[in-house]
Amino acid sequence: MGQVLSSLEIIVTAHYNLSKGLSMLFRDERYLCKIAVFLFLCISPNSLLSNEKVIYGKDNRKDLYEITDSKWIDNAQAVAALIPLEHFKKSDDVPGFWRLKSTTLVEEGFCHDEKYTSQQAAAQCSGFLVHHNVLITAGHCVKSLKTCEKTRWVFGYDLSKKDKDYNLIPQDNIFECSEVISYFPGENDDEPDYAILRLNRSVQGRKPLKLRKKGSVKKGERLYVAGFPLGLPLKIAGGAWVRKNSEGPYFSSNLDSFEGNSGGPVFNEKDHLVEGILVGGEDDFFWDSKEDCFRIKRCSEKGCQGESVTKIMTLKELGELIGKS
Repeated sequence: MGQVLSSLEIIVTAHYNLSKGLSMLFRDERYLCKIAVFLFLCISPNSLLSNEKVIYGKDNRKDLYEITDSKWIDNAQAVAALIPLEHFKKSDDVPGFWRLKSTTLVEEGFCHDEKYTSQQAAAQCSGFLVHHNVLITAGHCVKSLKTCEKTRWVFGYDLSKKDKDYNLIPQDNIFECSEVISYFPGENDDEPDYAILRLNRSVQGRKPLKLRKKGSVKKGERLYVAGFPLGLPLKIAGGAWVRKNSEGPYFSSNLDSFEGNSGGPVFNEKDHLVEGILVGGEDDFFWDSKEDCFRIKRCSEKGCQGESVTKIMTLKELGELIGKS
C-alpha cells in the first residue's frame, strides 16, 4: 500500500528504448532511487513494470466530455493535477495563460493501440479540494514543502469539451503549495498514506468535496474515481466496488487506475461522498517484446490484489480544518 512496491520495477532489455520508457517514470520522484539500484538488472521482457495500478475487466476510464452524470461532473471540478514546474511555459499568444510542455504516451514507450496514448501527459499526481484553500493528496506524492514548491496544483486540466486545448491553462487555475499541514507516507500497512496541504490562496468557483464523516463504506458498495492516470488529462472511472474493508487505514477496490491517479478522490456512487484517497495497487504495465512497447495489464473484476484506498475517516485532523458542517 502507498509506498509498498514490488522488488523488480525497472525492465532493461535489448529491445527497450530507455530514453522513452524511463521518461515516464521520472515524473514521480519515488522512482529515482530505484532506477539507480535496478538499472542494470536484465530480466524477461514479459515481466511486469511495477507502477501500482491496473485495469479491471472493461476499461471504464472516460474523459469529462463523455460523462453524463451531472454530479460526477460537479465533483470533477474540485480535482487538481500536480504538475512539475518544468512543464510550464508562459503563453506568448494568449495573455494570462500558461502552456504545458508534455509528450504523448506513445512517445513515452506505450503501444499506439492502447487507450488514450495519443493524448499528452503532464500530471504527476492527483489531489482534491476539501476547503477553500485546503487540498488532500497521497503522502507519497508530496513528501515535504520543498518538494511541493517545485510543483503547481492545476484545476481544469481536462477535456470538458472534445476539442479543448487542455495544455492551455489560465493563471487563475494554477496554485502553489504554501504549507504541508499533515504528511503520512504510508510506509507500513498500518500507516495511512495521505497529505493535507494549504494552497497559497482560496480557490474560487469550485466547491470543496463532501466527505464521509461517520460510519464506513461497506463491502460491495459501488465506487468511482477521478484523477490523472499516467499523467493524462482528468479521467473518471466507475464500474467498481469495495472488495474488502477490514480494520486498518485502507480498503481495497477494483477501480481502473494508474500512476498519476495517486491522491485522487474515491467516491461512493450512491451519495457521492468521498470515501477515500487512491494510493496504490496492482502492477499496471508489462513489456510487449513483440511490439517493443508497454501494454496495460488487465485483471478480472475479482482478480489481482486490488487498488488500495486510504479511508477518509483516517484523517482525524480534518474536522478542525474544515469544520463539522
